[in-house]
Amino acid sequence: MIRATNEGTLNVYIKSLENQIENKRYFLQQTRNAIQKLKDEKKESKSTNEVDEAIWQEFLRKVMFFPERSDPIGISLASTSLRIRNKTSREAIESLEINYKNTNAYTSYFKNINSDLEELVNLIKQRVESESNEEDPNLILLPSQKNKILRRQLNNLIEEYISIDLLSSQNMGSERNSKRVKKLLSRLINYDDSLLVSDFFPEYKDLYRLLSKTNIVDVIEQESTGEKHIRLLDFSSIDL
Repeated sequence: MIRATNEGTLNVYIKSLENQIENKRYFLQQTRNAIQKLKDEKKESKSTNEVDEAIWQEFLRKVMFFPERSDPIGISLASTSLRIRNKTSREAIESLEINYKNTNAYTSYFKNINSDLEELVNLIKQRVESESNEEDPNLILLPSQKNKILRRQLNNLIEEYISIDLLSSQNMGSERNSKRVKKLLSRLINYDDSLLVSDFFPEYKDLYRLLSKTNIVDVIEQESTGEKHIRLLDFSSIDL
């Protein structure tokens, strides 16, 4: 029932608009005819003066337009204009909201990158400071720090000098023998409890003699088995 009433009201409104448009067309044509008549009469009189007063009076007696109180055309135009502006405003707001979200996402992304970069810079600074402190001879280091520095220096010595000289002197330049020497030295540096003196013989006896002469290893003999274990000195020990 309500739907039928709404449709009836809409039909009446549309019909009213059609009548108003037709009336305006009619009155517009009447106005054009009246103006043309004034022009024609002036030409016939061949006068250069203004239009005769009597002609003006007759012209003004004719009603050219009867405005509706409700003005359905004006209301319709205003309603259409408001709907269009409302639609375009909503679209503009939605576009601004999307741009705002994208801007926030970009801002958050670059903030995270900036934070990561700052953290990386701080880590690099700490590492540089740490390395600088390790190289400072006047700096008082803890035993663990000294041990770390000595082990690193020993590792460099073995990798860059001892293993190369040893392989060269014994004509053991093959890649296989090089790996075996490095593995043996790595076990020594990492305090492998299973490393034996016998592991150095006969191929690496010169290396064992070199380590013994430099006094950087201990040889510990087990009473039960008679096996001799070789161990790198603990540079962090207070007994050194």
